[in-house]
Amino acid sequence: GQALKPGPPAVVTIETRDLTVEFTGDRAWTICRILHKGVVVADKKGFYGTVYAAVPGKWIGTGHTEGGIEKVEQVTLTVDGGAKELKDKATYHGKRAVLEKQSVMGPLKLWATYVVTDDAVLERHRYEVMEDAAISTLYALMHPWVPATTEWVAQMTDGKMIEGTFDQRGDFEL
Repeated sequence: GQALKPGPPAVVTIETRDLTVEFTGDRAWTICRILHKGVVVADKKGFYGTVYAAVPGKWIGTGHTEGGIEKVEQVTLTVDGGAKELKDKATYHGKRAVLEKQSVMGPLKLWATYVVTDDAVLERHRYEVMEDAAISTLYALMHPWVPATTEWVAQMTDGKMIEGTFDQRGDFEL
């Protein structure tokens, strides 16, 4: 039979001055592709967003379903302040798009906000643990950058900027 998915196989595209960001329902309304000035910088191979595993290999979240399915309870999209529909093949143009979702991944409640501006993708994730639970691994944010991507920069919660290079060793530096 068909494997259960966390949402519909719909793709919604946001286009700003420099960025094109695709979100998809069957990955629990997370990003599925990012282009910068028309060039793919993060692609559909792999998953974005938060994943959680109580035990190794049993992932829940975004497109991972080995340990269960992320249940999206609510999702909204606004572009330049106006509400937009999350319908398949929709493309919205603007200066600022905000996708907000509330979902449940096993014992975790997730509030995720994705903001796409002319020159940045900003992500905020907040969690609530609803019951005692084992955590083997929790990735707050995942991005499958293309191999040509060589550098990264991130702002920490205290405002400090950190940066580094991707060295192709396959580790998870940040």
